[in-house]
Formats: sequence, C-alpha cells, structure tokens
Amino acid sequence: MNMDNLKTWLVIFLVVALAGGMLGPMIWSNNDSNSALVATDTNSTTNVSNTVDSQVFEYSTEFDANVIKVEKTVRFYSDINLSKITSIDDVDKVVGKITGILRITKSEFFPYLDKQYAYSAEITLRDGADLTAIGTELKDIVYFTGQQSLLKYVTVSPPEKIELTLDNNFSRNYSFSTKSIPVLVGGSVSVNDLVKVHGTIKLQNNDIILVELFGENVAQNQFMFDINLPIKSFDKDLIFNATRNTIFFADKNNLENDFNKIDSNIMFNLTNTGKISVMVDLNNQNDLNFITDLNQLNINSTLNNNILEITTDQNMMLVNSLILKYFDENKITYPTETISGKVNEDKYNSLKELLETNYSLTSKKLAYFDLAKVFSIDLNKEVTFEKSSFTTMVNMTDVLDQNVNLSIYAVASGDTAQIRLAIEK
Repeated sequence: MNMDNLKTWLVIFLVVALAGGMLGPMIWSNNDSNSALVATDTNSTTNVSNTVDSQVFEYSTEFDANVIKVEKTVRFYSDINLSKITSIDDVDKVVGKITGILRITKSEFFPYLDKQYAYSAEITLRDGADLTAIGTELKDIVYFTGQQSLLKYVTVSPPEKIELTLDNNFSRNYSFSTKSIPVLVGGSVSVNDLVKVHGTIKLQNNDIILVELFGENVAQNQFMFDINLPIKSFDKDLIFNATRNTIFFADKNNLENDFNKIDSNIMFNLTNTGKISVMVDLNNQNDLNFITDLNQLNINSTLNNNILEITTDQNMMLVNSLILKYFDENKITYPTETISGKVNEDKYNSLKELLETNYSLTSKKLAYFDLAKVFSIDLNKEVTFEKSSFTTMVNMTDVLDQNVNLSIYAVASGDTAQIRLAIEK
C-alpha cells in the first residue's frame, strides 16, 4: 500500500472507529476565557481579493516541545448507548463517583457518522489519583460502549518559530506571543519530557481562532515491525469510501434517505474539500485577466505559490463558467467530495450499486487478530501488548484463517506496549 492510500484509509478508519477523528474537539478557542494565544505572522500569503483577510484558514503543524506542566485535568471520550440514559447528568454522576475524580466539567453528547453518539468530558483529578485504575473503572460503566480514550492536558513551551502548512501547497512561519500552549497527550508524560506535537491551527488574519494540538511522548519507545498473522474473525460491518470531483455536492438529507432505503443502520460522513484550485501564471496576461474578472464579480480567492484557490461557498456555476473560459481542464482541480462510513455486509451490494453510479468506491473488511507479545528488533527485547487482540482493515478478498502480512506501529513503555496502527501490506 503506497503512502497516499495509507493516509486515506487511516483517516477513514479513525473516523469510523472513534480513534482519531473523535480526538479532535476544541482544546482552546477564542471563546474560551483561558485562551490568550496570539501568533505573529513572519511570512504572510498573497491576498488576491480585498476581502480575503476575513477568511479563516486551517493550517497543519508539527514540532517538538518540552513539557513544563502536567495538568490535573484529563479529557475522556467514549462511545455511548443513549437508549440507557435519560440525561447527561446520569452519566456525570456515575463517572464522578470513581475514586480519584474530583469533578466533571464540559460534559456533552455529540454525534458522529450520523447515527452514533459519543460522550466527552473534562475530568479533574484528585492529588495522587491513579489514572490507570480510573480508566479500568470507566470501561466497566454500562453506559459506555466501544472505543474509549483518556488524554492528559499538559502545558508545553513551543519553539520560537513553527511552520504552518496549508494543504501541502504553501507554508509560513509563525511565532506565538505566549511562552506556553496547551496540548493533549496520550500515555505517560512528566515535566521536562520532550513531546512531538502535531495538529491544526485556524487563523483569521493573524488571530488564532482555534488550536487543536496533540502530542506523543518522545521518551516512549516507538517501534515498527512486519508480521504474518491469521485472521481470527470479521466484523459484520464493512468500511467504505466513495469519492468524486465535483462542484455539485450531494445533499446530506437526500443521501440519508437513499441509504435508509437500503438499511437505516448505515453510518456515514459526508465531506468535501471546499475549494476549486487553478494553476495561474502572473506573467501571463490571460491569467491576469481571469483574476481581474474574479475580483470584479466579488469572488474571494487566495493565491499560494501560483495556485489560485476559490472556496465553494460562493456562486459555483458562475465561477466554473469563468474558469472554463480562461483555462484548460488540466489546470483545474475540482473539490473532492467524500462519503465514508460503514455498512452491514449483507447490505453492501445494494450500497455499492447506488454509489458506483457517480462515485469511485473502495471498501475494506474489519478483521480481528490476536497478538500477545513480540520481540522487537528496534528495542532489542520482548514486549507484551496491553491488549492481546486488535482490529484493522483488510482487503475484501481476505478470508477467515488466512495469514495476512501486516506492518504494525506500536509504542512501548517499559516492557508493555500498545498497537497504534496496523496496515495490511
């Protein structure tokens, strides 16, 4: 599997399995009274229109930083069975009774994949609280189902400058005006530990609108290995991903109605990249005329390294006709619309027939594997996995008991380890 496919399927799997997409609600926003993050732009973009400064841009970033404080607050996420609950207070009261928990704040239910709900809360710990024991008790609460995560709030000291990247096409340097920023970290972490921070920062002009940053302790031993393992069982659901390039986006309600005719239990997420990109040459009069026409029509656009980007929240029929007037299609990249989710295997063929009319469809099975321990060449020792079984996506042609060649990424702390990602080779 090449790297592009790996990234695509990893994103889909995280959304469906509540492993990644679920870990990204707001950490700090400009509506939070604790938020005082302001960044200094040291390498600004070129604005094509007069109104582009009001737009919000989402950048990705990655950097190393030292932990200067481990907070007493953690953030907890879990799938939840709403049929057993009359109000969120029911859940808060049960969670709050666990030994070591001082209080529960910012609890909420929120949907993902339309028909599944999750519970999220900030938990303040008492002095000396055993987070491992708390995690065990949380798993025993009858309201919670499926995946769970406990992430620690830490404060880190960021570098003097960080690099922000916009859609892999443009990067800029930024400096925080504060000497500390909040990060959510999984696993064990202590003051002075070096963590690898990654995430997104949304900017409007030079103001930070939202910071979503997560970190991994560099001191934890990361290792990778390849292994052949037999498939022990399959999940009854299949993972699907359907894509197309278009400016005529599907209506979510209509799509849900079509899915309900097949199976009311289909869970899905509908997204699009939200912009048309055009390759332009500022030394070419034709291209300059196009930009002039855009501005005269009050169409907002942004130029990054000869890529002109136009958001799709504007008059797309007008924009598209204007683009085709000036450019060949090989210079145009239309927005990508994606439908990803899971469907019962018995209903898959009907879903496939519906989607393949307009979309490019790829699908995977969810397979279960057993692995209790492994000798790591990277660490030069044997490690035992905290969970002796794991789930990952495999090809549709794979069958029960078949040996599958897997590439596995894991993180060890002492002689125990957690599998973070497994990909069929």
